[in-house]
Amino acid sequence: MSARTGRFGGRGQPQEETRAPSGSDVQSGGPPTQGGTARLVSTEPDAEAVVSLDDYAVRYEIGRLPSSAVCLQDDHGVSRRHAEIAAMAGRWHVTDLRSRNGTFVNGELVRATAVLVHGTLIRCGTTELRFEEPDLPRAAQAPSTEGITAWPTLSERDCALLVVFTRPFMRALESQLASVRPPKNSEIAEELGYSEAAIRKRLKDLYRKFKLTDLPNDQRRHELAVRARLHREVLAQRGA
Repeated sequence: MSARTGRFGGRGQPQEETRAPSGSDVQSGGPPTQGGTARLVSTEPDAEAVVSLDDYAVRYEIGRLPSSAVCLQDDHGVSRRHAEIAAMAGRWHVTDLRSRNGTFVNGELVRATAVLVHGTLIRCGTTELRFEEPDLPRAAQAPSTEGITAWPTLSERDCALLVVFTRPFMRALESQLASVRPPKNSEIAEELGYSEAAIRKRLKDLYRKFKLTDLPNDQRRHELAVRARLHREVLAQRGA
């Protein structure tokens, strides 16, 4: 995460650890005691700030409101009240709060609530957070983060299309991603030498491979570009 004003620390000076403000009591959940070592960590290498999830009786909200436990004021893809982390039945869960652009867990759109395990990646807007709870029993932990936001099996033609499709996103700063748009199908077709119908067909196949078929068209186009941007090293080998 770029240096943002909010609960991950002041602009340019992320705090090492921040106790989130108290929220509403959880009506059904774990015991009203300390939550142990669970925390949210920014995945950006220059912003390893954290928010401790140290109270089962608190709902930790993610959003653009200054009162949010995780305040992402500069990420315009984040809603004012975007998502919340809360304990239910002794386990931490993330719930989407009917956000405009959705909440993604390990690359999958959350329809309601998803359980969190050690290593889970949560994305709101263009901000990615990692949930850590190393004290969980080993069987309850994710085996590794290698498969998170995994790169699906793609053909050379798929990659060639994504190189063109994601180019505006590769050139943009992370804070600008919410306002960036992919090129039109006609522009992609002209550059690659295909018909627009062929581009539409290949994009439809990419939506399926990236599990984005349930999203509205404009949103899934944007989400495909943002998702592919996470694998810029792969695309860079193909001319991005």
